[in-house]
Amino acid sequence: FGDIPFRSNLSSCLILVLAAAIFFLLLRAINVPTVVAVPEALTLPLATALIQACTVAEVYSLNLLFVLSVLLLVVEASYRKLLFVSLVSGLAVTHHLTYVLVLPAVILVSCYWLIKQEIPVRKWSMLLVFFLLGCSSLIFLPVRESVTPLQVWGESSNLEGFVSLVTASEESTGSFLSGLKDSVALKSR
Repeated sequence: FGDIPFRSNLSSCLILVLAAAIFFLLLRAINVPTVVAVPEALTLPLATALIQACTVAEVYSLNLLFVLSVLLLVVEASYRKLLFVSLVSGLAVTHHLTYVLVLPAVILVSCYWLIKQEIPVRKWSMLLVFFLLGCSSLIFLPVRESVTPLQVWGESSNLEGFVSLVTASEESTGSFLSGLKDSVALKSR
């Protein structure tokens, strides 16, 4: 069924369609009428920028799927759904670091719901366990590097290299955060 790049691009487009379906469910969950929700959900996979991002094997459609899934689960909050939010959030953080921008809002809304529903604090720890379970895919990096793969992206065999790889510190040159780090270093001189 085609070569690997074709299948990779196709999966990226299918993930975008799935994200559009979840966007429709999210709109319905916040009581948007179906007459409005259908065209809104259809504009998502038809947006030019998203189509361009999804016609290459890229991370943005899956990142969008993670964000919309978490938003849908938070809107329809229950303790079990918040466990799933924690798991998906862990996966999303390991998938693309831009999810870190969404994470504080997810944590804030989740804590608000847990306090409002008077969920015991001991049950809160399960949310952390599920988040760490989602992040556990990062364990694969040093394990895979230990068998000397053909291509290595970053050095994850030692702790410093692993942290650098996970935080994408090598990729941050020219970014806002690296600019802040550089300005702090200049002020401290």
